[in-house]
Order: sequence, then structure tokens, then C-alpha cells
Amino acid sequence: MAHNKYYDFVILDSGVNLEHKALKNPNVIDCFSCSFDECNKVKLLPPKGDTEGHGTAIAAIINKAHPDASIMMIEIFSKEKFLSIGEESLFSVLEYIYENIEGKVINLSLGIVTTEHYEQFYRICKKLAEKGFIIVSAFDNGGAISYPASFDCVIGVDTERRCVRSDQFVYYTNDSVVNIGAMGGKQRVAWTDPEYMVVAGSSFACAHVSTQVYRFILEGITGYQNILDKFKEIAIGSYDYNADYHTPSGYPFKIRKAVIFPFNKEMHNIIRFAGDLDFEIVDVYDTKYSMMVGSTTDHVMRDKTVLSKTIKNISQIDWSDFDTLILGHFDELSEKIHQDNIVANILNTAIENGKNIYSFDDISYLLGEKSYSNVYFPAVRMENVPPYRNGKLAVVDKPVLGIMGTGSQQGKFTLQLELRKRLIKKGYKVGQIGTEPSALLYGMDYAFPMGYKNSVYTKEYDTVRYLNNCIWDLSQKDIEIILVGGQAGTAPSGFENTMTYYLPQYVFLLGTLPDATVLVVNPNDSDELIKRTINFIESSIDAGVVALAVFPMFGRNGWYAFEKKFRITDEDYRQIKGHLEKTFHLPVFLLGEEQEFDDLTEYIIGCFTQQ
Repeated sequence: MAHNKYYDFVILDSGVNLEHKALKNPNVIDCFSCSFDECNKVKLLPPKGDTEGHGTAIAAIINKAHPDASIMMIEIFSKEKFLSIGEESLFSVLEYIYENIEGKVINLSLGIVTTEHYEQFYRICKKLAEKGFIIVSAFDNGGAISYPASFDCVIGVDTERRCVRSDQFVYYTNDSVVNIGAMGGKQRVAWTDPEYMVVAGSSFACAHVSTQVYRFILEGITGYQNILDKFKEIAIGSYDYNADYHTPSGYPFKIRKAVIFPFNKEMHNIIRFAGDLDFEIVDVYDTKYSMMVGSTTDHVMRDKTVLSKTIKNISQIDWSDFDTLILGHFDELSEKIHQDNIVANILNTAIENGKNIYSFDDISYLLGEKSYSNVYFPAVRMENVPPYRNGKLAVVDKPVLGIMGTGSQQGKFTLQLELRKRLIKKGYKVGQIGTEPSALLYGMDYAFPMGYKNSVYTKEYDTVRYLNNCIWDLSQKDIEIILVGGQAGTAPSGFENTMTYYLPQYVFLLGTLPDATVLVVNPNDSDELIKRTINFIESSIDAGVVALAVFPMFGRNGWYAFEKKFRITDEDYRQIKGHLEKTFHLPVFLLGEEQEFDDLTEYIIGCFTQQ
């Protein structure tokens, strides 16, 4: 059925009951069903009729407001699944409209929350907009960011509680995602069976916006931005969603040769994973008060497999042999030597010598009003957070693996690095949010420094939006798995002190929403704590803990953070492994063993691979 015809409205929905008495002028409505050939090309067929009622409601809203406006209704929804259409089929229908139909308004009282073909979807909507159509689309009723409503060439419509009449609208300023709020609350609409229904949803808000768009067009107002500007004039209210935000990713200089100072425990992973860095560690520095000057990194770390560098005195630093100073946490250093200005002096000297500085701590207070393109420290602030957008979050379809723990200092970050290294070696494309300030040095995409010397300056809901935006950004890239990992514990270890409430971890879970989690446990964790942590994770994010990883060290009295640790024996591990597998019915792996890391990697791949 060939076209090249003109319509004031094109509606993609479930069809329309042309006999419904709510229609003011059914004669202006042409209705078609569609079929798809083996190449997913569209062929229009006679209508099958609206068995759902949704399309009839939308058509009746528009026809009542504009009884003389011509309407093309295309039945697109599957009869087997309520109000559903495949993504590629939707693209084909939109492409058909672009190639064959002229008109003014396309009403899409629909949306999808995940898209495997974001660029293709955006491209066809952009083409339709450039052809002259004003596309009006509803946001998902569940509250997620959805498509195509969030595209900057589509008027995205959300339900707004302040709009209680069909001619009331709220305007969202300075944001290309959510544009207009309209009456989506309970309202009586035409339906199929029964004849009328009291319903609510952004689908109906979308139809009300489409009718107003057409009024503007009749007044001679055309073009996406001009239409939005006109909505602003008649709006009963507005929200200023300032979209001037940026998500920090990467540091602004290239590191080729670096020195590290001071050599505290946060620097150990830099030495342990030096072979995975894309730059060279040329020297390691500390102060004479550390009692480590003259020793070597492998001796201090008691690990002959790591990079061996002689630890030198910072007072004798050679400024000519490197381009970047990696500055670790220094508060304990300052307290130990009672010299508050030591770091400031080193920082100033580094700047004077034209060196890059990558600091684990927020050193803005040392820089004063000055800013330097060669000084970087990871931090998350409100200017990095996307607009509120009625709380809408993006839903991602890339698998996310979380690494969480029952406590602190368990090697969770080391496990992330080991998994990252092995997955990349196997050819997987990995996206990653690291919660250590050093994360970017290893090639991770985002640093979210929520651990020691926390430099995340956002609060709970803002943090969730920030992390969700990072995950969404990674999902749009050519990657296959996203790794995230928390700090400290997960479920409260007690209820007598706020120090045992791991609220930042809970927020991190909600912001990243792992599809599966590896839980790191201590050798002498109680079954009750492990069970409670598993239940906490699984009830918080509706995703499973798929494996346990045992930290190989323990304190004699269980005080991991404050006493000397001892490595468990092979026999201890066999007993712990057997007990945990029997109790929790999960595979168990030992951290620190190459073969165990390999086995865990293979297991994770199996969890996310379709059989």
C-alpha cells in the first residue's frame, strides 16, 4: 500500500476503534496495520482493530481537540504481548514514515528504557525532525529515562502532578532530556472494552502535548526549539534543570615517567601492578622518618614478585628524571614529622619544575585561587551530577559485576585489578569505576574516591544520579562488561555506632546496580554476618551474589584494621572453603593465588555468557 500522503498527525499505537462515540470526526482517521518482511521492511495492510484500547484513547484525545485534523494511525503493537514492539521493527516503521509520509506531528505514546542501537534510533528521529515533523514522545511510567523521549530532537513528555487540565503544562528549562510536563494523572478516556476507562500515565500526557503542539503550528510557529519556547510562555510553572554538568573521566596530561611519594600502603598496588601501568615508575620516595629509606619496595611489601625499587629520601629528589609526581595520602606523614608544610613545599617545587602532579588527596586548599592544567586529583562535586529530571535514571543493558565485602582492608581493589587484567587478556572490553583515587592510573574509566580521605562531595540521591550516569556512559561505549567495587563493608556490622553503618556502600550499590556480585569475606567472619551481607545485597538491588572470595589474611583477635595479620594455611583454606560452599551453596575462591584468580575469572565469564 503506497503512500506519499500528508497527515497532520501520525500516531504509532495499538490502533483505533473507528466506531467509538468519543471520536468527534472518525472520517479524518486512516488506520493501518503493518507487517515486516525478512529484511524487516514495512508493508502497510488494512487495520486489524484496536483490541487493547490504548490507541483509541490517544486518537480520541487528539481528535476531540482537533476534529478536522487528518490522522494516520499505524498499529504497531504485538497482539501476543501487551503494547510491545521490537526495537528494530519500530525503527523500520519510523524509516517508512520518513520515506513515505509528509506531516506535522508524530505522537509516540510509548518509549523503551534500554536500546541496543542508540545511534540508529537517534539518527532516524533526527532525520524525521529535519524533515519537518515535531516528534512528541512519552517517558516511561516507571520513572526511567526512556527513548526516544530523551533525545534532543524529540519533545519528551512526563506526567506532572500540577497539571490537572489538558491545557496545563509545565516547562523544564535548560535540559534536552525532559522537556514538558502535562496531565498524566487519573483521567477518563475512550477505550475498547470497557468503552471508557479511568487511567493514568505519561502516554496521555503525551497526547495532550501533541494537541498543543498542533495549535502552535496552526499559529505559524514551527521548529523544535520555537515550539518549546512557546510552551515556556504558556506554562503554569517551570523547573530549571541546569544541564551544565561534566562527568570527569581521565586526567589532563600524559604520564611517561613517574615517581611516587610517600611509600605508604595506598602506594603498594602501584608497585604490585606496575607492569599494568602505561608508564614507568622510575623512583620511590619517602622521608627519613618513615624508617624505610634505603630499603626496597619488595622487602617492605614482603613480596619478591613485585617491582623492586630502592626507597629514596624525598629531600634528595632528582627533579630532572621524571615528568609526573604521584602524590599519595600524606596526612599521617604530616602528623608523624610535625611539618604541615612539607607537602606544600614539594608541590610548589614540582610546579616550579614543570612537573605533572597526580594527587590522591584533594589539594585544592594548597593551590589557593590558582588552577594548573598539570595538577590533578580525583573528586566528585555537584557540577559533575546530571540534572534531577524528576529523579529519572538510565537503565543499562551491559552486564555490571560488583565487588563488595563484609569489611575493610580485604583486597577488593586488588581483586578488581586482577579481574580487569585477566578479562582484557582474554579479549574482553572492560569498562570500570574504581573507588580508589589511583583508579585512573590503571586505565579505569572513572575514579569515585569514596574510601580513605573521601573526596566525593555529593549527597545520597545526587551520588546515585552521578554513578548511574557513569554506568550509562560506559554502556554506550564498545565494551562488554562493567566492573565496579565498593569500599569497607556492606551490611552493618553492628548497630551501636554509626561507624558500623556503611551508608556510602549502600548508595554505591544503588548507583551502580550490579547484575551480579562477588562478595569478599574474611576467614573468621561469622556465618551470620556473611548471610546478612548476602541478603542485604540481594534485597537492595534485586541481583544475586554469585561467588565468595576469601581474603587470605586474618588477625588473631579478628581486628583486621588494627592488628598484625597472618596468612591462612592451605589446610585452613580447605576447611573454610568446604564450610562456606556447604553453608551458602556458592563457589568459593581464595584471593592472592594466581590459579584461583584465573578460575574466578572463568566463572564470571560463565555467569554472563549465554549458553
